[in-house]
Amino acid sequence: MKKIFHTLVLLVSSTVLLAQSEGWQHAERITDTIYNHTNATMYMPETQVEEYYYLFWERQVDGQEMEICMKPYYSDEELEVILSDEDVNYRNPQIMSVEYFLGMNSFILVYESDKSGSWNIYANWYQEGAFTSEVQLTNSDDDDNHMRTSKKGVICWANSGNIYSMKLGYETGELVPGDITLIAEGNCTNPVINSPLYNGQDLVIAWEKHETERIDIELVRSEYPEILWGEVELFYEGGNNTNLKFSKSNFWSDQNYLSWDHEVDGIYQAFFKAPDGYDDLHQVNTTQSTAFMPDLFPVMFIVKELEFKKDWFAGLLTYAYSIEESNIYSNQYPWDDILNHEHMFNLSDSTLQVNNPSLFEGRHWEDYFLIHNIWEVWQNNHWVLYHNTNYALLGDAKAEDKRQLSLTISPNPASDNFNIEFDNPDVKDFGIKFFDISGRKRHSMSQAGQSDKEMLSFNKHDLNLETGLYMIKIQVGNSTRLMKKLILR
Repeated sequence: MKKIFHTLVLLVSSTVLLAQSEGWQHAERITDTIYNHTNATMYMPETQVEEYYYLFWERQVDGQEMEICMKPYYSDEELEVILSDEDVNYRNPQIMSVEYFLGMNSFILVYESDKSGSWNIYANWYQEGAFTSEVQLTNSDDDDNHMRTSKKGVICWANSGNIYSMKLGYETGELVPGDITLIAEGNCTNPVINSPLYNGQDLVIAWEKHETERIDIELVRSEYPEILWGEVELFYEGGNNTNLKFSKSNFWSDQNYLSWDHEVDGIYQAFFKAPDGYDDLHQVNTTQSTAFMPDLFPVMFIVKELEFKKDWFAGLLTYAYSIEESNIYSNQYPWDDILNHEHMFNLSDSTLQVNNPSLFEGRHWEDYFLIHNIWEVWQNNHWVLYHNTNYALLGDAKAEDKRQLSLTISPNPASDNFNIEFDNPDVKDFGIKFFDISGRKRHSMSQAGQSDKEMLSFNKHDLNLETGLYMIKIQVGNSTRLMKKLILR
């Protein structure tokens, strides 16, 4: 049975499309096939400076110690092994951005290590291009941690069937471990924690609660910035619910959805739901005999439409999908939402496996942002990291822009010459901008409108454009924006 990745473009909307996904690039391998590379995570700087995006992951040679590696995501620089010692293992890198501290390109790396003789949790502050000093946060003889961090400086983990949390503090240039709080007791595993964007939102820890013949989901919440945990709540009951993951807060969404695998009698479905009751339970209308390992990237915003407000939701859901044939591209959601069921990665060799798909927010600029998907592939008897990138874009929802204006690029993909044709019903002045994959503006032009159907011809050499993927943005008049992907070969 082959296992491939899919993404769903989820839209809860009945009129104007405010967010859309432009499609995934061809998958590329990030790491070599000599080591095992697993458990990747990304640091996104608040400044969104390209050079400060870092990728972290575990690396292990067969039968040897586990290391933690770091690499600038948007460059071709070689990886740096940042944690490696003889007879010591390091695992589970987690990034805690220091929104509550000050400092450009400054973050905290939290990880697990067995240097004390059993697995414990450690932290190290990265500032001015280097790590400062390591701080041990726990002192336990139990190897069961499954530690997770929040951007807000809170850590949660499991130990001996209990769930614990800690707020990491900072004093006079040093990291200071806070008090350890017992969250829940007995048969609790695999906690996850969200990252609220604003004060007054709920900070939530969720975990698997193992009951007789089922695995439920429980959670606790605290109104950020206070860390005063409330009573344990039963979030979802029935079946076996595993692979919990909170969606990542991002520039366009303050909602943290919880996604997970729901299994009954060996049949899996991917579920997701907002823990604050904002939305109903959603489920992918597909079942399989292996876990989906879903991860959701939401986009949520409120738009003023004439005299009323309407809530909009859009997002990407990535998961591993096992099928007999690899040609599934589209489907319809059971609740009549638009579903763009994209074929992301086809493993033609049925002996290969994929694991742990994860979505991360990349660089954004003007009306565009990048979403990166990173996952593991079993290749040459090792786990290897692959990734690809999706452009997502935001359009305007103003009343004067409700007309459906078309934009066509042909041929697309193009070798040298291509044409751009678009509607200009009021024959307004317009501007055209070309952006590359890193978000850099590569070419721009503006001119007076000539017709209600504009057509322009271009040559990539005249524009100094190389082979690659570009986004074209056209602004007609003062507000109407049209956007399209261009592939140059």
